[in-house]
Amino acid sequence: MAATKAQIAALYVGYFNRGADPEGLNYWLSQTQMSVVEIANSFAVQPEAKATYAFLATPNLQSIPAIDQFVTEVYQNVFERAPDQAGLEFWRNEILNGKPPGRVVVDIESGAQGDDKIILDRKTEVSAYYADKFALSGDTPWTVEKDLGNAADALDGDRAFWLSANAVTDAKAHVDVLVAESFDTVFELTTGVDNYTGGPGINVFNAALAVGIDGLVAVQTLQGADTLTGGGLEDTLNAELNNTGTTQNPTITDIEVYNLTSFAGPIFGSGNLDLDRASGYEQLWNRDSRADLTLINVRGVDADGNAPILGMDNVRDSTYNIDYDTLEIENQLVVADRVGTEFSQVELDIDGVVGNIGTLELNVSNGVYLFLDDEAADIENLILAGSGILELEGEDDFVNLETLNAADYTGDLDLDVGGAEFLTSAITGIGDDRIEINHAAFTDRGDAGTVGDLSVDLGGGVNILAIDSGGWWDLDSSDITGLNFTGGVANVQTLAFDDDVRLDGDATLDLSGFDADLTTIAFDQELDGNGNMLTLADAPVDLVMHAEGSIDWLDLNTGNVVNLDIIVDGSELDIDALIGPDDPLTPGSEAVLQTLDLVQTLAGGDIYLDVFGTDHVEALEELSANGAGDVDIELDDTATGKGMDALRNVSVIAANSAELVISGKTGTVFEAGVNQVDTLTIDVTAGASSGFPAYSRSVAGDAVFSSGDLDAGVVATNYQETIFGIPFIGPAPSPTSVLFDIAAADDIADDLDALSEINALNIGSTIFVEWQDFGPMSPLQQAPGTGATTGLLATPINFTTLIPGEEEVPMVPGEGFDGMQSITVDALDGDADVELTDVYGTFTLEVTASDNAWVDLNNTNAVSVVVSANHVDLDIGDEVTGTIGNWNLETATVSGVSAVVTLEDDLGDFTVLDASGVQDVVESDVSSLTLDVSEADYDLAAGEYVTYKIGAADTVTSDANAAREVFAFVGTDIGAVTIDDFNPGADPSTGDRLDLSSFGITGAGQLIFTDVGADLVITDLGADDFSGSITLLGLAGNTTDVATFNIIYA
Repeated sequence: MAATKAQIAALYVGYFNRGADPEGLNYWLSQTQMSVVEIANSFAVQPEAKATYAFLATPNLQSIPAIDQFVTEVYQNVFERAPDQAGLEFWRNEILNGKPPGRVVVDIESGAQGDDKIILDRKTEVSAYYADKFALSGDTPWTVEKDLGNAADALDGDRAFWLSANAVTDAKAHVDVLVAESFDTVFELTTGVDNYTGGPGINVFNAALAVGIDGLVAVQTLQGADTLTGGGLEDTLNAELNNTGTTQNPTITDIEVYNLTSFAGPIFGSGNLDLDRASGYEQLWNRDSRADLTLINVRGVDADGNAPILGMDNVRDSTYNIDYDTLEIENQLVVADRVGTEFSQVELDIDGVVGNIGTLELNVSNGVYLFLDDEAADIENLILAGSGILELEGEDDFVNLETLNAADYTGDLDLDVGGAEFLTSAITGIGDDRIEINHAAFTDRGDAGTVGDLSVDLGGGVNILAIDSGGWWDLDSSDITGLNFTGGVANVQTLAFDDDVRLDGDATLDLSGFDADLTTIAFDQELDGNGNMLTLADAPVDLVMHAEGSIDWLDLNTGNVVNLDIIVDGSELDIDALIGPDDPLTPGSEAVLQTLDLVQTLAGGDIYLDVFGTDHVEALEELSANGAGDVDIELDDTATGKGMDALRNVSVIAANSAELVISGKTGTVFEAGVNQVDTLTIDVTAGASSGFPAYSRSVAGDAVFSSGDLDAGVVATNYQETIFGIPFIGPAPSPTSVLFDIAAADDIADDLDALSEINALNIGSTIFVEWQDFGPMSPLQQAPGTGATTGLLATPINFTTLIPGEEEVPMVPGEGFDGMQSITVDALDGDADVELTDVYGTFTLEVTASDNAWVDLNNTNAVSVVVSANHVDLDIGDEVTGTIGNWNLETATVSGVSAVVTLEDDLGDFTVLDASGVQDVVESDVSSLTLDVSEADYDLAAGEYVTYKIGAADTVTSDANAAREVFAFVGTDIGAVTIDDFNPGADPSTGDRLDLSSFGITGAGQLIFTDVGADLVITDLGADDFSGSITLLGLAGNTTDVATFNIIYA
């Protein structure tokens, strides 16, 4: 049976919930051979149905969600409700069992009962009415592109509406309006007086420029005398303006949208429009303009303060001037699409507003480069939305702004709101954003707001919060210290300072309030410390400080930062003191900085870093500096403090010259003790002569001495001497003869010498007493009991100190840098100067320079040293100031065109000095090697030796050591070599060696030994193994020993 009109209209309801279109309805009515089910199945394969239902677009009987969506939508269309669970499961199973979707729709509609049937019947009646009405009164033919929307509107209404008593009447009245509005009316304005009134549908008033009377000048067709009336469904005025015509104030009523394009005037000016006699406009669009557009006497602000929408589309190189008629505006929406270029902003200038605009919302797309001027920038709240590039500026950087909300803008936002001192909120969206905010907005000034009043959330992406001085001036210490971020700063990776920061006192940058996203503090200009301290408080543990200018004369307290990178793109990175916190009563205030990495990138710049062990940097483990010019690092741990014992690795790389000075605490140099020597003189007088014929005289007595340094405290000595004359020839000596003094002194000295505490001897009558112990001693003094028993003894006997005693001073190692493991210095195009003193970690040292390398090591635990430069000056040890010397050093390696190497002091572990790399680099070079190892203390055991590897240097001069040494010639040639203090002979413990094995010399027969003066000169017999000579100073006449015992042959 052929389908009825109602059945087909009902299918439009069930499938699409719209009025039937007349062409479609008539088509299906003409298919009399088709049943309603067949027509319903045909509906299912139409493009509109496939676009509506995923199930119909890709039929799949197993896709239960798609089936359920189809059934649910049909119920919603037909009955304005969802199916109950039982109904949903029933129809799902029907489809799963193979029932076609068209049949399902028909069966659902056929089974309608009660209120469901009432709704279906009423919607079906209105659907059919829409088709009939449109066919009779609409803008035929009906098309999907133009009329699908109002067909759907025809059945608008929920379940309650369709069950109401007047549902059909109201719906048909609504259809009448929709059909009337389906007509588009286009009016073309002329250069004459136009008076047009639009219809109920869409009305378009076109006012293009027209050719003037002379045929050369374009003139406006929109003139002051024109009267345009809209009033339809949608009304649009498209006007081209170029400041021609007698007046610019047409009468315009109820046209909602103005699309205005401005052109430069033929004589002067550009497009302008006076809206004094216009009303009913809702949107004022500036489209495709390349000249300024001015609208004056703009009104249209509703009771809630909502102003007309200001739109800009494809506008370039111009200003859009809006002059309101002295109005208060609460909300201003601006829509911008393709506005300006990266080389030329478009200006939006709003005037005539009473007070400030409350909220300006800017919706952008497809690239917007916009400057907001006058009252367009004097806004309290700014909302940004949309996508694409946005480069936005405001006059005075939005001085009155209180809130910024760009959460719905998806592009990268770079916005300066640095004029806003009273900003309370800044929010952005998912792009990579940079927001510049006045420092005063983060400061509690006591006159507005509370501490931490400003909150910032820059959303997704990689974001920068920039601090602005609010003008052209610098930020000083009070500005930095006054910053308060406790209102909350979220999703900010970089805190930047847009202006120069110049400290005029110590300052604290307190980062409390930032979330965990903060990684970088950036200085877009310079950071000048002026000798003051910048303290970082509550900073991230991993932090980058980055300055586009210089960091100069700064003391830096790193606070709780653990890993710090400082990057400077300017000419100077100068940290005069690196300081850590030290307050044991405050948790988290102990020193924590572990790694410091300095980078300076501007060619010819400098890095200066001074670190002191007293400044609470005891956690520092890694230090690196990489500069594009000179680098100068000083690590000073000479004073009492917590030191830098955790420091393990130091790396210095300079594009030009590098200097590294590391100094620990000085130890005590060994000083030998001095034994005190005292003297006394004995003066005795002999007794009377007696006994013929000898005439003898005698002296005798006791000398008792005391001293606090004697174990017994006192010592008793005696003397006795008789001297006889020669019988019948001469009497005994005179009683005062010196012979009696000498004899008495000799006896007393013998008694004193018997003591364990002293050694004593006499020279003549003077006794010399040397104390066994070092140091100042209490000299012997005469004690009671002293006196002569024969003759006389001159008393008191007093000792005089001849040589004061001095205590032995034992060697005490210094302290500092106990954790050091490696030190690397590289001067890529300049000199390297390295001074290491009292560095006690077990470390390796590597120094490289393009020009000169001066390297000094004194009192270190270095285990290996490698130095490469054009000229090397390597000093290891110092006899005068040495404590441990460099007693762990095992090897030293030097290379370059010339080298001077001095080894002194304790080198107990030393084995090899490799100077084989000292040789010509280019043929014109004159290479030289000078070795002075005469003062080195190698502390070699029997049979051990030290090796000096010598290359093909043109000249080699060596002051050798008393220890056993091997001079190993390992280069491609031997130049003019001179060795002083070479020890010849067969003694394996002291005899030095010349190792010539690398030249293939197998015996003395291949060499010439020549005495030249006091020296022995060795040359190559065939002159084909090496071209130079080896001169052993002072060894003329030692040819046999040297040739036999002191040369290592191949």
